[in-house]
Amino acid sequence: PYYLTTGQRFYDWIEKYLHDPKSDIVFNAWLTSPEARIDDAVYSYNTGLLIEGAVALYNFTGEQKYLDNAQRLAKGSHKFFMRRTTESRPFNRDLAWFYLVLFRGYHDLYNVDGRSKYVDEMIAWVDWAWENARDDHGLVYSKWSAEKDESASPKWLLDESCIPEFFARAAVIRSEKNKN
Repeated sequence: PYYLTTGQRFYDWIEKYLHDPKSDIVFNAWLTSPEARIDDAVYSYNTGLLIEGAVALYNFTGEQKYLDNAQRLAKGSHKFFMRRTTESRPFNRDLAWFYLVLFRGYHDLYNVDGRSKYVDEMIAWVDWAWENARDDHGLVYSKWSAEKDESASPKWLLDESCIPEFFARAAVIRSEKNKN
């Protein structure tokens, strides 16, 4: 009971103070000094984490409000973070690793409600980046739109280390099995 009650209290606090009801995404932080206020920066991983938390609480408690919240946050985050350029290229406004955390939330939600819209879009983004936004060494650009040639730019571990998990999750979602 201690862990569940504490988890629910934290979830409720984040929902109350950091959730933006206009866009259905989660703000970055609550700042305590010099004055208490919301840090209204937005990163995809914050919403992804709250989706994961909502799904976990739904799975444990069976309370519909958590599933409803997860679906609402998925819809809002998809609208806000999963934009495309005018040429229909993925336009990531965050680091790829941040999007991976959002993908984890989408994946957890998909495992519960079976609606594939959000995981399908994320997989399409990763596929597009893999085909169109890599250098000669196979490293993925930081901006998946590939509107700028980043082939000679240094690559960052956070942009590259998430790629195996993206593809592993895509394989699980697509029910691919390793035949080796």
